Amino acid sequence: MIIELFGLPGAGKTTLARELAQNYGFVAVKVSGFGELIILNFIFLFENPIKFIAGLYFILTNSKNFYYKVMNCFFQHNAKFQKAKRMENAVIDQGHFQNLLSVLENAVSFGKMEKYAGFFPKPDKLIVLNVEPDLAQARLSQRGWTPRQSLGKQYLTQWSLVIGQNYRTFLDNIDKFDVAYSIIDAFKTPSEILTETMNAIKI
Repeated sequence: MIIELFGLPGAGKTTLARELAQNYGFVAVKVSGFGELIILNFIFLFENPIKFIAGLYFILTNSKNFYYKVMNCFFQHNAKFQKAKRMENAVIDQGHFQNLLSVLENAVSFGKMEKYAGFFPKPDKLIVLNVEPDLAQARLSQRGWTPRQSLGKQYLTQWSLVIGQNYRTFLDNIDKFDVAYSIIDAFKTPSEILTETMNAIKI
């Protein structure tokens, strides 16, 4: 079984992945070095040529910072999914669906989002850790860390607005994405989130 976690930065994806690994025997999927990254992507390309080419094309035509996005949002996610397929119970804390937030530089329509997601390999269950964008940002501020902070304040301000809009578009249309999912309130306690996740995946 492949579980993929989805949510805004600060929603608790990494924490939940760690809890699933420690308490229920899931493997939190990580790629071990550049060699494994390349090998797994060659396998992914061989097994999913259309998904591979379409996903790469979408990133190259719809985002800036191409090297960062291709390495971290394309090659990494392809490799993690390919590796997860070998495992009995795997959890991916950031996978292809996260690209609906990570890759896009502008707020997009549901139609464009749906077209992009149509090329994603599907997990057995997508767990959405739901939190409002302003609350997620407040949580990150408390931690003293923000994704992409090295790219500058102006970029971060714009990106925060875009990611919030795209997140709401995704949630408003989640039933149309052809993936099994459960939405969990990310402001519950870690133990409550873990229990709800296990109930949702019914192992």
